[in-house]
Amino acid sequence: MSASGLIERPAPGRLAERRRPVRGIRFHLNTPGRFAAIRDAVLSALLWAGTPAAIVGFYLFVFAADQYQSESKFVVRGDTVAVGAEGGGTLGDIIEINTTQDTRIAADFVASGAALDDMKKLDLAQIFTAPGLDLFAGLPRGATAEALADYWRSMVSAEVDAVSGIITLKTRAFAAEDARLLNVAATAAAESKLNALHRLMLQGAVDVATARAAAAAERLRQARLEIKVFRDRHKSVDIKAGASSTFELLSELRRQRITDRADLAVLRAQGAGGSPAVKALEARIAAADKQILELEKQLTGAMDGDEGAASAAIEAYDRLVLRQDMASQYVARAEAALARAERRLEKRSIYLEVFVPAAAPGEADFPRRWLIVLAIFAAALAGWALIRLVWAGIRSHEV
Repeated sequence: MSASGLIERPAPGRLAERRRPVRGIRFHLNTPGRFAAIRDAVLSALLWAGTPAAIVGFYLFVFAADQYQSESKFVVRGDTVAVGAEGGGTLGDIIEINTTQDTRIAADFVASGAALDDMKKLDLAQIFTAPGLDLFAGLPRGATAEALADYWRSMVSAEVDAVSGIITLKTRAFAAEDARLLNVAATAAAESKLNALHRLMLQGAVDVATARAAAAAERLRQARLEIKVFRDRHKSVDIKAGASSTFELLSELRRQRITDRADLAVLRAQGAGGSPAVKALEARIAAADKQILELEKQLTGAMDGDEGAASAAIEAYDRLVLRQDMASQYVARAEAALARAERRLEKRSIYLEVFVPAAAPGEADFPRRWLIVLAIFAAALAGWALIRLVWAGIRSHEV
């Protein structure tokens, strides 16, 4: 038997069994099932996300109008000295210009629709009308005042730096020069509004100062009237001077009475008790006693039938004079505060210092077409992936 005859040949059935795994591997590699699923998923994603992105891109690149943005930077400047602080009292606490608060007011005013009332010189409806066939970016024709205010808020932004107080104002329009004009007009409107607010507050300070000056003048008039009544009642222009002259007369009478008593004692010692000279001295001493008693009553007792002593009258007179002096000083301070408040009212107290003026941009900044298209594509693609995940989860639960 030959060597070839010694080699055992496999049976036909066994040979077929050995070849089956090979055929199975080839079938697994050549089947299009998995690649078809991947291909279908990619096509579905592109169709789902690409369709809205293509539609929006067609609008942006074909119909959307260019928008220009003008930018300016400014700060609020003003006098921060309190009104009437130099005059004392609490008038200085009423008005004090606070530039930090004014900065916030200016930014909020410009970014709101309230600024439109001070910008009536500009034809905003014409400025915000989109050119060409763009029916979505511009202001609708025949828009109401509320719609115009809403559209203005979408085209204007005002940012405030909390540290430096710098306001960055950005305005957009469909023409470069219109964007610049809107920026300049909005800045002027903010400055006008701030000055109007401060004029209103300063007018309040003037009104308060006027009322206080009138009250002070009435107080002074009343004090002078009380002094006049007091003088008429005591029939004396100067109570102190009258009391001083009375005291001098009393002292002179007392000195004269001492002299007369001494002369009377000498005459009596000489034995001339019944002489006419002695009787004259006695009569003069009695008259002096009577006058001294009356003068003492004027100084320490009743005077002209009125209750109270001259010392009390002098004290009351001093109080009236002091009240009059204080009223005069109060009038002077109130009038000075009124004058200062009126001067501040007459001049402009707030202004906007623009250090980066608005300029007409050379190229359009909006719309950012590619960025919008990519954002829509990414959002749609994320939505498609989320839906696929939810659907896969539902299918897995069904199995």
